[in-house]
Amino acid sequence: MGGASILLVIAKIQKKRYVSTESVGLADRPVRTAGAAPSLDRLKTKVSTMHQDVSNNEDIRVILLAFHQRIKTDPLIGFFFSDVIHLNWDYHLQRMHLFWENVIFHTGEYEGSPIKTHRYINGLHDTRSEHFQRWLLLFEKCIDELYAGPNADKMKQHARSIADIMMLNMVK
Repeated sequence: MGGASILLVIAKIQKKRYVSTESVGLADRPVRTAGAAPSLDRLKTKVSTMHQDVSNNEDIRVILLAFHQRIKTDPLIGFFFSDVIHLNWDYHLQRMHLFWENVIFHTGEYEGSPIKTHRYINGLHDTRSEHFQRWLLLFEKCIDELYAGPNADKMKQHARSIADIMMLNMVK
């Protein structure tokens, strides 16, 4: 996905908030919001200065938005997110943002069990090694197209570890 495609994704969500706790039944639970979408001018600047390292929360958000736009329509794994689990994208993106923010910046904000969640999904539809490999390929490609440096490398290495662990725990 090129810079222009990423800008189109961002433009579509620019006026939305990233968290809709009511829609996922969490209205009574405190949830940290990611705030309003970054301005289009700021994202244009980010795209025009690509290949700097991941250095802040907005960089993580840009990666996740580009990545999730790709997986939604991917012929090999897209159906998991639309047909198998009917994903609430706002909630999922917020959780993934907290996860990656913790991986890169050690915030301690993420709480969850990715293995437990993915075992549940595997119970609904078998996941195979090619699913995890495709997920990893798309994720690494998004990072490589946008960023380069130690934090970008750390995200890719952590994603490789996640894919390996998922394959060991779920693939028959």
